[in-house]
Order: sequence, then structure tokens, then C-alpha cells
Amino acid sequence: MAIKLKLEGFDDLLKQIEEAAGSADRGAEAAVNASAQIMDNALREELKAVGENDLARRMPKPTVTNDGGNYSASVGFPSAPYNPRKPADYFKAIFLNYGTPNRSKHGKEAARGYIAKAKKKARPKIKKAQKEALEKVIERLKK
Repeated sequence: MAIKLKLEGFDDLLKQIEEAAGSADRGAEAAVNASAQIMDNALREELKAVGENDLARRMPKPTVTNDGGNYSASVGFPSAPYNPRKPADYFKAIFLNYGTPNRSKHGKEAARGYIAKAKKKARPKIKKAQKEALEKVIERLKK
């Protein structure tokens, strides 16, 4: 004797789960985009504060990547090969941040530490943006 069981309502539940996953994915992307923009603005402000307006203008926009649901953002100058005759903006930014204490031929450059200052200024704003994005996702899930 076979037992038959009819389950109803699973289609609706599966649909809700799929919508929740999409909502969480959109929320994560929004949070990373907002965080990247906040950090980009803070870095540009700090570069301008140390007198490097041109370098701040040449800094590329942040990029956000999604690797199977793992979002990451790249803010600042992309790494480049070193050319001592014409250093890339990446190296100019590093030399300004950390200084050049061992250089003797062209003079020493004092460390400015603008990256740490930008991170410190951006951290509470980023946490707030991420919290707001998470709250929006939770709000959508409750509906």
C-alpha cells in the first residue's frame, strides 16, 4: 500500500526565498557601492588637504566587483610597474603617504599619512551606510 502526500504552499515559499535572496544581493551591492564612494571622497579630500589637487583629480573612480556573491571594492590608484624615470600615480601616492626617508639624491619627503586619516574619517560613515542598507534588506524581508 502506497502513501500519497500532497504538499501545498511550497511554491509560494520558494518564491519568497528567491525574492529574499535577490533583495539581500541588491542590498549588499548597494552597501559596497556606498562604502566605496565614501572612501573615495575621503581619500580625495585628504589628498587635497596635503596639497595634491592634481593627484586627487587623476585618481580613478572606485570599482566594485562581484565574485559569486562576494562583493569587493577597489578605491584609489591601481598598482603599476615601477619606472624610476616616470613613476605612476600609484607610486606618487605611496611616496606621499609613507614618505621617502632613505632617498638622498632628490631630497627626502616627509610622510603625510593621509591614507590612515581618510580611513579614520570614512569608517563611521561607512558603518552607517552599511547599517542602513542592511536595515532596508530586513525591512523588505518583513513584507
